[in-house]
Amino acid sequence: MKKRFLQATALLGLLMLAVSCQDPLAPDPVSGEQASSNNGKMTIRASIEQRSPESKTVIQGLNIYWSEGDKIRVYNSDNPDGVVFTRKSGTGNTADFEGDIISGSGPYYIVYPADAAGSLSGSRVAFNVSSSQAYVSNSFALGSSIAAGYSATLEDIKLRNVGGVLKFSLSGDATIKKINVYTRGSERLCGAAGIDIPSSGDPTLVFDSGQDASYLRCVTLDCGAGVSISGGNDFYVSLPAGAFAASGFYLEAVDSQGNAMLKYSSSAADENTINRSHIRSMSTLTYNPQYRAAFLLPESVEAGGFTGVEKDETCNTCCSYVRGVGQYAYTIGAETQTFRIQDWTSGFALVLAMPRAITPGSKANVTVTASGETGGIASGSAEMRVLKKMGHRVWLANGSTGFIMFVEE
Repeated sequence: MKKRFLQATALLGLLMLAVSCQDPLAPDPVSGEQASSNNGKMTIRASIEQRSPESKTVIQGLNIYWSEGDKIRVYNSDNPDGVVFTRKSGTGNTADFEGDIISGSGPYYIVYPADAAGSLSGSRVAFNVSSSQAYVSNSFALGSSIAAGYSATLEDIKLRNVGGVLKFSLSGDATIKKINVYTRGSERLCGAAGIDIPSSGDPTLVFDSGQDASYLRCVTLDCGAGVSISGGNDFYVSLPAGAFAASGFYLEAVDSQGNAMLKYSSSAADENTINRSHIRSMSTLTYNPQYRAAFLLPESVEAGGFTGVEKDETCNTCCSYVRGVGQYAYTIGAETQTFRIQDWTSGFALVLAMPRAITPGSKANVTVTASGETGGIASGSAEMRVLKKMGHRVWLANGSTGFIMFVEE
């Protein structure tokens, strides 16, 4: 789909024009009865709901237009795996789609984009929500805006948005390579799900149960070769409706030099919730890198070294990493988690212990026990800010001394 921006002052007039005019270039859709004489193909017409700003403070509205190459998938009881229809003609938010003749009768369930949709069961269509979206200037990526609809006869198909959009702006002297959007709560942002499509009302996305990995609570906006923010730049991420309702979210912007910045939202649910078919617009952020985004552990790891440490690649009990002249080991206790670092050449050793339960954006008391030439790191206890947590890793910051990354539960 193409997404076009309209100034608020022109939006009303354009909407009125859309209501009063029809596209003279769009042919009439071909019914199922006519389709048999059209080389086994049939044409259907589908319209897509337009997004709306959430408040008067949003000066731009985002309209969604069908684009060349767009595909929808149409289901009924005779076609539980669906039939793909490809945009054939038409402009604006209404277009004609061509596909193979659909056997059987309605009701019909329609989902966009077609390539992410699975099988139909009852009135639910299986769907995989991607963890990555491509950056598009002043818009969001093709296929990232999920939509679904119901039709009794295929003569009047209206697709409604399943999720919403998070909009934020960055300015500063940097080139942004990617932006990660994390939830601070337990909400899922990607992975296996289903779209419930009622005969009337809005479709809803429901994530499959039994999947609670940390990476499912992150969506990445991939900026390709990089996007300069020297003059300010807007970024858009499509997200499931209801995301961030519990505890808010945080953004991680990573630049072309491997540095990164974090920005935490308020924890107030009404300020963070992504509403269906709405744009959640955040204030402009000044990019100010806070830490290195990457900390490289060895590509291949071996166990051994510390007494009582066994290899466990899931890190659910304890594990160790051996690389060259250094070793890293991790153990979990009832209330704490401990990370041990040892360099066999210089002879330094560090033991870091912190609470087992940690929350990004909060602070945690970290105890450091040091021995040998540690480069100025002394034994003691300090309150460090938890920058982010992803999978089995956590990033900590202690004032101006930088950050420490270590393996966690």
